Amino acid sequence: MEDAWAAGLEAQKTILREAERRKGEKPNDLKSREESLRWFSKSVRDAIFGEDTWHPLVRLSFLTPTYPPCTTPLAQLEPITIEDLGLETHHRGRYIALRAITPPLQKDTVVAIAEDVLDRVTILQLCLQEEEGVRTAGDIINVGTVVLVKEPFFKITETGDYALRVDHPSDLIYASELNELYPREWRQDVPTDAKMYKVAGDLAMGNNKYWKAIEAYTNALVSSTDPDAIAIIKRNRSLAYLKTHQFDAALLDSGYPNFGPKPSEKALFRAGEALYSLQRFEECRQVLETLHTEYPQNPLAKPKLERAQNRYVEMDTGVYNFKAMQRDVHDHNAPDLDYATYIGPVEIRESIGKGRGLFLTEYVKAGALILCEKAFARAHVPQTPEPGSITTMLIDPFKDIRHVHGQAELQQMVTQKIYTNPSLASRFTTLHCGTYETVNESVVDETPVVDAFLAHAITWLNMFACPISSLHSHRQDMEEETRQGPTPLSILHGRHSVGIWTHASYLNHSCTSNTRRSFIGDMMIVRATRDLDAGTELSFWYQVPDFQLSPTRGSQQERLQSWGFTCTCAICQDENHTTTATLEERMRIIVGLKRAYFAPTEDKTKTQIIKRQLKALNATYTQPAEDVPRLLVWQSQLELAQLYIKRQKPEKALNAAREFFTSLGYRVVGLDATTSRFEILRWGLFQDRSIQAFFVIYNAFLELQDWQNAKVAAKYAMTAVKVVVGEDDSLGL
Repeated sequence: MEDAWAAGLEAQKTILREAERRKGEKPNDLKSREESLRWFSKSVRDAIFGEDTWHPLVRLSFLTPTYPPCTTPLAQLEPITIEDLGLETHHRGRYIALRAITPPLQKDTVVAIAEDVLDRVTILQLCLQEEEGVRTAGDIINVGTVVLVKEPFFKITETGDYALRVDHPSDLIYASELNELYPREWRQDVPTDAKMYKVAGDLAMGNNKYWKAIEAYTNALVSSTDPDAIAIIKRNRSLAYLKTHQFDAALLDSGYPNFGPKPSEKALFRAGEALYSLQRFEECRQVLETLHTEYPQNPLAKPKLERAQNRYVEMDTGVYNFKAMQRDVHDHNAPDLDYATYIGPVEIRESIGKGRGLFLTEYVKAGALILCEKAFARAHVPQTPEPGSITTMLIDPFKDIRHVHGQAELQQMVTQKIYTNPSLASRFTTLHCGTYETVNESVVDETPVVDAFLAHAITWLNMFACPISSLHSHRQDMEEETRQGPTPLSILHGRHSVGIWTHASYLNHSCTSNTRRSFIGDMMIVRATRDLDAGTELSFWYQVPDFQLSPTRGSQQERLQSWGFTCTCAICQDENHTTTATLEERMRIIVGLKRAYFAPTEDKTKTQIIKRQLKALNATYTQPAEDVPRLLVWQSQLELAQLYIKRQKPEKALNAAREFFTSLGYRVVGLDATTSRFEILRWGLFQDRSIQAFFVIYNAFLELQDWQNAKVAAKYAMTAVKVVVGEDDSLGL
């Protein structure tokens, strides 16, 4: 099956690549209505029985070459019909009116057969539509739905069929019969009574048909002239907007911020809910305080106010109940948590040679909380997929790039979020987008202009891979290490779930990272990994610099290639200046170290061999470790310290732990024969296994009955835990 799937995929990609040759051609083999309906019926049948793809467990979608969204007002566009459409052409300055004649088919896109005013038919593909849980395909388009497609794009699909494809959500306009551009050929005698439309909206709300309710209420507003009736209809529509996650529109319909001298209870409540969902907690708190004061009998006013106050405190102070946060993830196995974003002492400004970066505005100590940010969007993929689950794959056939699992789903989530809630868009659209150039207009015909390809470019360059809980992932990694030995860091951090955190996206890359990010659900926690002065640019490694995984010269640069920059950190510069012979010598020694560690010899002999090999490895470095951390040394140095603890040699364990930290650029005292108190004078390059190193030191001091230094080591260990998993409140979970 895999060979057939690969061959079928390659054939589809070839069709898409060669389609450009027919650009502008008006095909003379368009399917008739009957042929189109047969094609649709077969597609539905194949989808039901899993025969609509080369692989039944893969849902494929394909990117097209980029093109901008329409920025021309609809009234300035001229109509066009199907028979005048040219292949692989964006018909600028035109629009087409279509009416669906089939129910929708939910594939990688929402598909239906639609007719124009001349009764010609075409496949209509609607890309990047809402998630099924938010809006069903039947609510997006159904039999009788009339849409106006701005500057239509007619193309050849991957199966060789012809289709009208809509990539940008703002290029699709829903038309009611009250719209002056609604084709007269399809007009019927419809009532224009606002009361009838309102009743229809109320009935739809009662049946949980929220999109139908929005349509009916909108028609009622067009038809009504009574100010009191308009206010009631808007409040009702506000609730429908809340139910469909259109929080900007819900807030507008609530009347916020001008509620009048006697605000409506429903208006206040719905404004509060909209503000809360938009994470505008200070405004939300003010509205809910008014609700609680004006309507004290409302049973939800007080708990909603308390909830908003809790979010405001989190946002203002960075104080969280991390244990409850972990429990929410553990109990529900769901990433969407109800917490506010905290932005610490940082500012966004220009970074020389790197665009914009995130800089500290005050001194912080190692372990300090920099950010605790809720995801702008997060696509969750279970760590262990259920049997028969579908893999989503987005393919760029022109660049031969594949986005799988959450990577493919995230773009759809982001695109819809900035379309349905445009007040949030600037947080995302101002992020780095590489060389992509977008349109200047943000609103046309009172509708937000959304560039789906800009969303893709930003998502690709700014998404983070993320486990559902760094605490649980760290525990799993340590258990796996206990069973099988250390796993390369780059493998440990490979996750399929991905998300966008807009503030954290300003963290630039450095292999000598000075922050560490961790995750609890959709909350990203960023902490300092060393003491940092005000004005310091914060950085994080986009790819873990793990030269044991890829020992060849330039391997780290290859892993960073998709971001379009070259890392110039001290580690990468040192690698460039190191001879090939030295790099090969280091790898020869590393192989010997691994062989020695796993050899079935007594621990005494093992420690002697490892110690000798480490001496030889350190001799291959010319730069001090404080300037260039020795990434091939620290792991074996920690293993040596652990062997000494196992052999009940606490003094030697302390010395080996000191060498572990020294190899990473730390400066420590109190781990040798002196009587100095244990202290880190300078933090170096932080590694996850620093936790184990601190516990080696802790156990060694306990064995030496040095209680004071053991307490210091435990404190450092807790700082390391906070850095790795985000917090240290949940160790008992």
